Amino acid sequence: MAANKPSKEAILAAFFDDGTYSPLFTDGAVSAAYGCANGQNAYVVFEDGSPVGVQDIEKNIRVLEMAAETGAPVVTFYDSTGAKLEGGLALLNANARLTAEIARISGVVPQVAVVTGTCAGTSAVQAAAADVCIMAADAELFLTAPFNAEDKVKAAGSAEFAAKAGVAAIVEEDAVKAASAAARVVGMFCLLYTSDAAD
Repeated sequence: MAANKPSKEAILAAFFDDGTYSPLFTDGAVSAAYGCANGQNAYVVFEDGSPVGVQDIEKNIRVLEMAAETGAPVVTFYDSTGAKLEGGLALLNANARLTAEIARISGVVPQVAVVTGTCAGTSAVQAAAADVCIMAADAELFLTAPFNAEDKVKAAGSAEFAAKAGVAAIVEEDAVKAASAAARVVGMFCLLYTSDAAD
């Protein structure tokens, strides 16, 4: 991963109009915010690169519930070193509920995944389940760590590989440009959903 990775502030400034938003959750490995992107209301879930715990996953679930209630899209920025092992069974249960909630609101509100760092294991499945998956060129997405695989596949886990596999629809140079692309996608999705509602 790039050592000079853009900050959370820079990434969210590129996503939200005028870089302004209302924080929803601020503590822990996962934070959340609400604001306008490309003129459309949107929720953001943001992973800061740390391992996630049960409370972090609960915040993610709550944002998805709010999105379903309001009809606003959800954009999740994926970057985590994995789960906190001390979470044990409670963490596995929370992750299962998160995956179920992602599936439940699929088709109800647009979901966009933006992979800015490491997105592995269950998180990779969740990102792939989004309507659109966007990746920074230096990000990683994999179910099983490619460096542990017996049959190593060239560039496995890379954004280039994810694009060729059809998982990543858009690959941008860095996380800031990926956030800008996500804002454009949110605008397009809202136009589509509005058009469908009118029909």
